[in-house]
Amino acid sequence: RGESKLAIQFLDGLSKIAATAEDAARYQRRVAEVHEAQSDADAARSAFLRALDHQPNDLDALGGLNRLARSSEDWQALVGVLTRESLLRDGEERVAIAREIAEIWETKLEDAAVAMDAWRKVLELVPGDQTALTHLVDSARARKEWAVFIDDGQALVHYLEGEERTELLAQMGRVSIEQLQREDEAIRFLDQASLANPPSKQAAEDLERIHAGRGAWDQVVECIVRRASASEGEEAVTLLLRAAQTKKNQLRDRRGAAALYDRVLAVQADEPTALEFKGKYLFESGDLEGA
Repeated sequence: RGESKLAIQFLDGLSKIAATAEDAARYQRRVAEVHEAQSDADAARSAFLRALDHQPNDLDALGGLNRLARSSEDWQALVGVLTRESLLRDGEERVAIAREIAEIWETKLEDAAVAMDAWRKVLELVPGDQTALTHLVDSARARKEWAVFIDDGQALVHYLEGEERTELLAQMGRVSIEQLQREDEAIRFLDQASLANPPSKQAAEDLERIHAGRGAWDQVVECIVRRASASEGEEAVTLLLRAAQTKKNQLRDRRGAAALYDRVLAVQADEPTALEFKGKYLFESGDLEGA
């Protein structure tokens, strides 16, 4: 008959004399629905909360609070409701709620620190979850929490392929050497990045710089060759020439230098430095015809 106030009065009275907590909660949900139909969100919220006082595991009441929080974009309240609901769910439903809570903290409430904690809870439910690891790595990078970036990056990289994997390995290598001063760790990451598919030229260059500082010239040559292999044309020729010169001058390895000059000539058959060295090398080796 449209007498909402009278209906609410009777429903409240019924909830007080209900024989069971379940019945009391049901009456309060009906009160909430009446208030919701009248667009009185505050009163509806109070009624749903009273239903939960009677029956703490009332998923219908939680659903009502969830609906009200979303409609009013009260993200803090929604997180509270979802947290309470997650305790009553299992399996994939619980995981989905945990992910949504983390996303709300990250995108709606914009609290990166709490969002990272929320993503960790997702990992507790699903160890190695790629989505959670991706968010944690991105957040750690943005917040410059480099040790966290490395720890989570090492877990994430196993799930990545192609350019994504290469780029993350290269980033971890650079962070390890520039931010954390972990040289051995940096070498490991940069080595993987420079040998990946596709390879990272930047990682090979960073790795070359580390080995040069250590005086490991054989490794320096290897890094230059990796850069050359990932390059084309004039750039590749320039790098191979430098690798050959390092092989000749630093390692006193003329045979190895000759092999690198052969690679130069395979790209640029008239390169004068390579031709001059090969001519002398073949002559000194007794290969007059080749010279």
